[in-house]
Amino acid sequence: QLVTETTPNNNKIPFITEKSLKPFAMLQPFLQYGPKDNIKVLRMYGYQMFDEWIDHSYDDEDDDIKRLRMVLKEFDRLQEIPNEVWTKMLQEMLSQLLHNNKLVKRPPIYDFTSQLIPILAKFMEKSNV
Repeated sequence: QLVTETTPNNNKIPFITEKSLKPFAMLQPFLQYGPKDNIKVLRMYGYQMFDEWIDHSYDDEDDDIKRLRMVLKEFDRLQEIPNEVWTKMLQEMLSQLLHNNKLVKRPPIYDFTSQLIPILAKFMEKSNV
């Protein structure tokens, strides 16, 4: 999945919303076009980012346009992977997918910059996702 985070450019600080957390709830690996260091922040909160399979080096890029190009290049690379290889990769990712899913369902105990996290948590609790 390709996630386009809110205010991906012109924002010099990480900014995490429900857009970045939804793939965890849906058991999906993802790339993200967002502000620099968003992936680092997700790791800081304990999320596993599938580094064995996905190159998130774009997260270190200061220049918004270069970062977008890096994200799209990695997206293209991942799209070229045959379905049978993806099936194997997803099986290998299963422990990280489950870890992230469990983590995103916890009640938020940290201060994200978005007020949408509690809304997402309530939605997942009600829908038993």
